[in-house]
Amino acid sequence: MKVDRSRIAEALRAQGLDEQAGAVAASLPPLVDTERDRDALLELGLDVDHLLDHLGRGGLGKMIGS
Repeated sequence: MKVDRSRIAEALRAQGLDEQAGAVAASLPPLVDTERDRDALLELGLDVDHLLDHLGRGGLGKMIGS
């Protein structure tokens, strides 16, 4: 799935996760391909499966991996 990195960053900021949002904005390409960029997302502490689930439902919910 492809998603604009700003959408991910905005959702993280809305959850008070400004540090992760800044890292997303600084290190990911403008258009994030969740398959191609899976390792980069994981390095940022983002749970890719949750990201995909919540993007499909129109929200992002808990994207930070436990």
